[in-house]
Amino acid sequence: MPGFRIWLWVVLAVAVQLAAWTAWFVIAGHHPVEEVPLATGH
Repeated sequence: MPGFRIWLWVVLAVAVQLAAWTAWFVIAGHHPVEEVPLATGH
């Protein structure tokens, strides 16, 4: 299967991204702020 490893990396990357978004929303939900800390560069 030539493309198996590529698809594996794609699925892994999507899973990591979804996990990061979920963690961010959970943290943001518990600690409401007026601005996004990650976007300001501080």
